[in-house]
This record gives sequence, C-alpha cells and structure tokens, in this order.
Amino acid sequence: MFAKRIVLGLFLLFVVSELYSVSFGAWGAMTGKGKFFVNPILYSTFEPVAGLDLVSGYGFTDNFDLFVNLSTISYADSSFAWGGSWLMPRYDLGSLSILGYNILGVLVGYSTEFYGGLQYHTSLNFVPNFFIEVNAFGTYYASGSFSYGGIIAPVFKIVDMFAIYFETDLAMNGEELSYDFVPGIDLNFGSAGELSLGYKIISQTIGAWYFVAF
Repeated sequence: MFAKRIVLGLFLLFVVSELYSVSFGAWGAMTGKGKFFVNPILYSTFEPVAGLDLVSGYGFTDNFDLFVNLSTISYADSSFAWGGSWLMPRYDLGSLSILGYNILGVLVGYSTEFYGGLQYHTSLNFVPNFFIEVNAFGTYYASGSFSYGGIIAPVFKIVDMFAIYFETDLAMNGEELSYDFVPGIDLNFGSAGELSLGYKIISQTIGAWYFVAF
C-alpha cells in the first residue's frame, strides 16, 4: 500500500516560478506558454512509509499544457517499489466571472492496472486575499471499478509570500466514501519557487511540494 500524498521537493533556486496552486492536493492554473516546470512530491507517514512522485510538465500555449508523473516510487519495509506513472493533457476554457481559470484535463496512467478519466480544475476568486481552489475527477479502472470525487480548499493570503489553507479531500469508490482534511501553509518565494506544507489529519500523512517553472 502507498502512503497518502502530501509533498516536499528540494530544488536549487536558479529558476523562475509561476503561480501554480497553493493547497496540498489541488492542481492549479496553467503552466504558461513555453514554460517547463518540475514539481516533485514527497509524502510520508510515521510507520515509516514514504513516497515520491516525480511530476513535470510543459505549457505548449497559454491554454494548453501537459502534466506527466514520470514515476511514483514508494518505500516501505526497508524496500523500494515502483508505483506507476501517468500523464494529463489540460485545456483552459478561460476565466469566467469569479472563476480564475476553467481547466479540463484527461488523465491516463498505469499503476497495478491501467486507468483513465476526466478532471476539472478551477479557482473561485472572491476577494484579493481569499479564494477557493477546486478539483473534481472521475476515474475508470481496467478492472471495471470507478471512482469520483474532488478537492475543495479555501485559501487565505496573509501577505504576498505567505498563505494558509484548509483542504477537504473526498472520493467515492463504489459505495465506499473516503475523506481527509489537510491544514497547511504555502510559501511563495517569487523567482525562487513555491513551497506548500501540509498534514493529512485522517491518514496522518505529512510532507510538502515544491514547484518551480522556467
């Protein structure tokens, strides 16, 4: 079994960052035309169980980008295991009223079986220092099972480089509902990148992600 996702990436600070997302689990705005990004994800429980997602991507146009998880690597019981890979092309339909972006994505991948599905990513922008990141997904697995759910994360920006959030993760697998709550902080270092730190309360998982684009 793999640990629940939460994030940490350690990259040298020699690249230019784009605004990405703030909360623990939501995918954010478009990468930007001609921009390449790296977004490693490290997550761990106290067992210890640890995992690393090597996520990267590129913006082909202002409205079209491609996310790729090059590999998921997990560590448990003193051994490493490969956990699969996926890719997700995304298209931004454009902002609409309070929607900061309006993104449709198609996710396909392989872990212990092939799977694919649709995703929707947006941000509800109410006032300058408060917004809600929202992701929704539906995933079909080769075995015939289906899951769907979403992420809702209110974000409060305290100052330009510091924000706090409280994320709710929901997923329905068959008739089984799973959920988690993720309080966290986001540190935006401008040209040096962006770091999000969080803690999943139900699954007791800690970690962070770091996003840099150039």
